Amino acid sequence: MELRWALGGGSLGNDKHPDGEAGRGTRDEAALAFASSPPRASVDFDAPFRAVIEASPIPFAINDEHQRITYLNPEFVRTFGYTREHIPTLGDWWPRAYPDPQYRGWVAEEWAKRFAESQRTGAPFEPMDIVIQALDGSVRNVVVYAAPLGEELSGTHLVVLYDVTKQRRLAEEQRALREELIEAQRLESVGRLAGGVAHDFNNMLGVILGRTEVALKGLAPSDPSHAHLVEIRDAAQRSAELTRQLLVYARRQTATPYVVEPNEAIEASVRMLKLLVGEGVTLEWVPGSDIFPVRIDPSQLDQILTNLCANARDAISGAGTVTIRTENVTVRDASLVTRGRLAAGDYAMIEVSDDGAGIEQSVLPHVFEPFFTTKPTGRGSGLGLATVYGIARQIDGGVLVESTVGRGSVFKVLLPRYVDGAEPARARVQAASAVRGQPGSQTVLLVEDEPAMLSVVADMLKSLGYAVLTAGSAAEAIEIAERREVDLLVTDLVMPSTNGRDLAERLLAMRPGLPRVFISGYPDTTISAHYPVETGAHFLAKPFSLDELATTVRGALDAK
Repeated sequence: MELRWALGGGSLGNDKHPDGEAGRGTRDEAALAFASSPPRASVDFDAPFRAVIEASPIPFAINDEHQRITYLNPEFVRTFGYTREHIPTLGDWWPRAYPDPQYRGWVAEEWAKRFAESQRTGAPFEPMDIVIQALDGSVRNVVVYAAPLGEELSGTHLVVLYDVTKQRRLAEEQRALREELIEAQRLESVGRLAGGVAHDFNNMLGVILGRTEVALKGLAPSDPSHAHLVEIRDAAQRSAELTRQLLVYARRQTATPYVVEPNEAIEASVRMLKLLVGEGVTLEWVPGSDIFPVRIDPSQLDQILTNLCANARDAISGAGTVTIRTENVTVRDASLVTRGRLAAGDYAMIEVSDDGAGIEQSVLPHVFEPFFTTKPTGRGSGLGLATVYGIARQIDGGVLVESTVGRGSVFKVLLPRYVDGAEPARARVQAASAVRGQPGSQTVLLVEDEPAMLSVVADMLKSLGYAVLTAGSAAEAIEIAERREVDLLVTDLVMPSTNGRDLAERLLAMRPGLPRVFISGYPDTTISAHYPVETGAHFLAKPFSLDELATTVRGALDAK
């Protein structure tokens, strides 16, 4: 099959190569054809036509029947960088514009088909969408069109090259923005669903968790019921974690960020992560040097590591290796990444890779979707990777994933570098035994409109050594405070009639400086938007453990 030059129409002078590559006419062949052909005068423009062509914002080129490029307008030179000295013939243009042999062959063959069809039918040449490499190495998206210049100039063609690089880039950005909008709408739907069930669900979990922990305090580990209660407690904690992960994904859970050194945080978690992946899997920790600090809630960093390592472990059948690496990376320009856009700047990258089964390419676009999982029933909730993505996006980071079936997967979490100074890391929750009250020495006024929750939190506070006064409404709490001494107010924020914040303000007017602890099963963002907690108060999200309650109450009393 004879092929023709992409920008010409003259024969290439060779058949298709046996290996399938087309358009491999050599510069020697082009030079021979040029030397053996009688010279022809360049196209003679009249003044108006030349003025139009040279002022045109569209690149134009003219080649004759001997493969010579006889004219390039100024816009062509500005767009692609080539002058006639660089590309005197199509033999010089061809390998420069299409350096990849396979792509060069495809362009040549496709162009030849369209050119032959145009000559056969007399119909206009069908424009072709191609990619051209400019002199400086940049890549330009081009829609190219060719037209003969009449019988007097037989074999001479005007080639018009519409540079659509900017339009394609804008279209890609618009496509990405549309995807982000769709994602944001989905997140909003998930957030509304999660927020709607969180309050009641967290109240129920709070009762289960609280009752279990109070019961465990009164049992010896050797008691037959002890193991059953531990399983109930662990199941309640896992259920609470699922709710929290869903809220994190939907960005309804407000974090408490601190400046963290990634290597130090990971180093502190390696022992726990080794237990997580199990004995059959090797965990390798490869820290980078001078890793950028990041501003993140330390518990969220723990979630990232735990979810990625658990996911990597589940991808490995039998023995294998999970590797954690850290590295500094710099994004030069605004960059699109999997499930999110990264701004230009410095990032600390946490990479978790495995040599497991890998992920099918058809599955990769869905791995960060909530409740999407390829694991067997009972092996995963489909929220692990969704949580990682939600945390990263919450602090303007991103997540990249690469995977090959049979060769494992690599997840790269990019967290923005923090450069505004240092902050102290959040203190760990102390054990309840270390933060107990003195029996009967301090009185807590507990206000909660859910009877079961009121009862269990009261028992938890009593087990910590505090005297407890209980109220099922704000009005009842005010009556109690008017006739009894109170050292601390612990109140639900969202209650009928009068909310917890308004109650606290009324009690503060009666007892200036009264410490306050607000509790709620609603997402943090709902609380901050509708029931802002004033400075000096403490907040505890339901469901909470006995240790968390002990630490928060002790902290509020000690602050006084």
